[in-house]
Amino acid sequence: VDAAVGALAGQEQGKRFDLAKAPLVRLVLIRIGEDRHRLLFVIHHILVDGWSVAVILNEVADAYTAGGRLPEQRGGASFKDYLAWLDRQDKDAARAAWRDELAGLDEPALIATTSVETDYDYRATHLTPALHTRLLEFAREHGLTPSTVVHAAWALVLARLTRRTDVVFGTMVATRPAELEGIESMPGLLMSAVPVRVPLDGGQPVVDLLTDLHTRQTALKPHQHLGLPEIQKAAGPGAGFDTLLVIENYPREYAAQFTHLRTIEGTHYPLTLGITPGERFKIQLGYWQGQVPDAVAESLLEWFVGAIGALVADPARPVGRIGVGTAETREWAAPLVAGEPLPSLVGRIAARLPDNVALVDSEGELSYAELWERSLKRAAVWRD
Repeated sequence: VDAAVGALAGQEQGKRFDLAKAPLVRLVLIRIGEDRHRLLFVIHHILVDGWSVAVILNEVADAYTAGGRLPEQRGGASFKDYLAWLDRQDKDAARAAWRDELAGLDEPALIATTSVETDYDYRATHLTPALHTRLLEFAREHGLTPSTVVHAAWALVLARLTRRTDVVFGTMVATRPAELEGIESMPGLLMSAVPVRVPLDGGQPVVDLLTDLHTRQTALKPHQHLGLPEIQKAAGPGAGFDTLLVIENYPREYAAQFTHLRTIEGTHYPLTLGITPGERFKIQLGYWQGQVPDAVAESLLEWFVGAIGALVADPARPVGRIGVGTAETREWAAPLVAGEPLPSLVGRIAARLPDNVALVDSEGELSYAELWERSLKRAAVWRD
């Protein structure tokens, strides 16, 4: 049953919506037993944001709890109210703020190797309980948010990919103004992608990097209502990006009402990193295989988790001492086997992550596969 449902879900997910033709939502009800069903809910993001999906599923759960009767909603904000709020915002001040934030950047930090889209694939991992606890403690100790650390960790990975020390990527922000009563329960597209700029100074202590990033992001919050096309028009080519980081802080009261619940999302960006906070702190990477090599995708989650671990290990450490993809940052993602000999360790990592960088010197980089191959050749010479 699960295989058949999965195949049908894959077919539905592969059907692109035509934005010129309504509706931009499909519901497929699958009977899997006498009184058991699966519902496929396929919807274009132009109609709703991630928060809204949670709102809709919460209402479905309420309806089931009430015997099929949806409790009447009163006093909530309307989308008309939201559009009126948007119209009242100071667009000129927002353009000036984004121009200042992205000044001095002449080109975007891009990772896509081609513009060809083939299949959309996923990778996922979780923070270990120890690292998750350390992340929360570190943020609390330094007056930061965990999301600031997460953003900085992705900046380190992106810097490694693009060979730059000043990177820009996208992140999703909610534009649900608190002054509109009931806005938290209104479905719709009330979220926008905005650029995040992270300059990396090798001599700067980690805590200063994080504090500066937190301060700048807080200052930009009043200007996040400006749409991405307007931001990029005002700030120029440096505001471009092709990687997106999404932190999914959505209400999930509905979860206990469903025996099976799975969400699959995709974006048009070559690479999207989705973070689901909570006890397990899930990290999911989605990417277009024609634009991001599988070998790169295989390494990125490990690099990212390692970068989080390196950032929270020592607040006074210089940023330049964090080597993304080095043995140190892999400590959190690929723990050593107790008593494992060094040749066995290198061989294991070479088999699992052959394209990861093992050694760096003045002559360049050496991958684990290359290191393992050289080691085998050297061993053969010694045997002869």
